[in-house]
Amino acid sequence: MKLKSSTTGLLLALVVPLTACVGALDHKYPMRGQILEARGDEVYLCIGAEDGARVGQEYVVYRLDKSYLPPKGMLHLEKVRTGSITITSVLESHMAKAKLDQGVAKEHYVVELNP
Repeated sequence: MKLKSSTTGLLLALVVPLTACVGALDHKYPMRGQILEARGDEVYLCIGAEDGARVGQEYVVYRLDKSYLPPKGMLHLEKVRTGSITITSVLESHMAKAKLDQGVAKEHYVVELNP
């Protein structure tokens, strides 16, 4: 009986974390990255051909606001939407060029594929 409950516990410990990842398996590529440089409405991203980037893809731009939560001062990052961009050319395996469609895009801001 003790062996059966240990085996059940082990299976639950392995299966439960995997169910949380199922959503990540829907996409072949993780379609998020960071802005390397922004000049006017020209934006360079650390997303490229090997990441699944294609001309015409639209991305949402976010800045990460940092704060610390009490009582232990744990870091908390909040995503704040600042704009949108569209890829105009894929430059290499991990770099693409985009145009700013609306809002603000700055160096180190995060971009995610628009669903």
